[in-house]
Amino acid sequence: MRRLHGWLAGVCVAVFITSACGGGSSPSGRPTGGSTSNAPAAGKSDVSLDKNSYPVFPNADAGADPSVPAEQGGKGFKGEGWETNTNFDLIGDPRAVKGGAYREPIYDFPGTLRVEGPESNSALNYTIKAMMYESLLGNHPTTLDYIPALATHWQVSADKMTYRYRLDPNARWSDGEPVVADDVVATWDFMMDKTLQDPSNQLVYGKFERPIAESKYIVRFRGW
Repeated sequence: MRRLHGWLAGVCVAVFITSACGGGSSPSGRPTGGSTSNAPAAGKSDVSLDKNSYPVFPNADAGADPSVPAEQGGKGFKGEGWETNTNFDLIGDPRAVKGGAYREPIYDFPGTLRVEGPESNSALNYTIKAMMYESLLGNHPTTLDYIPALATHWQVSADKMTYRYRLDPNARWSDGEPVVADDVVATWDFMMDKTLQDPSNQLVYGKFERPIAESKYIVRFRGW
């Protein structure tokens, strides 16, 4: 059972951040040392710009546990009675080339690199957390509409107090293990643990009852 930081803001894909704290580059801004360039090759001009070429849920059932029935979010789940969003503009340019290095200056030495707990409330740590952990839902960067992330579908009760999420059966941790509803529950337990010494979490996540894993892929929240 694992924790999913940032689970409700919105498999967990770890990325590396290379921080440039001064040094390592010439006055012109070009890297020093050797003439070999690490820059990726130019993108192909024949890449499709048609959104339909990039389905939101390709091979939707490929990673589903065959023992979980469709009505519990497993193989064959159709989303009837649930909300989702697949009709949004492309995010980024599909001609962008993968690879290369990302560098960003750090102006204040961080008190900690842990993403929760004492001294974690820093812009650097928020950046790291956002790049390492995915939330249940996301917001489209231009429309701010909800879009799928860890969850493919969601439900909101008429009184706006109960929220259900169906997790993507293809979601995986960096070691290949599936992301499941119990991981979301474990995250809430972690955030609400007083020994974490992060009282803001108690205020934010304390607005919900402890979530319930209805199945391997469906988790339910209830507000107070």
